[in-house]
Amino acid sequence: MTDTQNEKGEDATWSMTGEDGRETQINLEFEEAMAETESKLRMFGLELKRIAERLPKHADTRRLCLKAARILGESSLRDEMMRTRKLPVKALSILSGIPIKTIEKNRAAIVFYEAILSCGPESVRYYARAFEEEKK
Repeated sequence: MTDTQNEKGEDATWSMTGEDGRETQINLEFEEAMAETESKLRMFGLELKRIAERLPKHADTRRLCLKAARILGESSLRDEMMRTRKLPVKALSILSGIPIKTIEKNRAAIVFYEAILSCGPESVRYYARAFEEEKK
């Protein structure tokens, strides 16, 4: 029996991954992405299990938060946010055109969405796009 074989002598890498290996890989990527997201949220004093209570109820506000998170992630503001552990509200408002009050009120959602968008796997980003494309 080799390192890659199970007790039946089967190749363990094949039995772990299923028929084509894709499903388990996607699941592992998703779990890693969620762990990374939780870690980022903890840096800002947020918890994944409580974040649902703080997400905007209205679809248009969720879209604005996603827009802000996307702009944040694509600019130097993200580096500033990670360094200071604070959302650069005024600079983000200027860059995105979203009112300061909206950004302040939805700070947790913007941080959450940015963490999801920056974590990598397409399977996670899919959920963010689904929120963004909701019909009004």
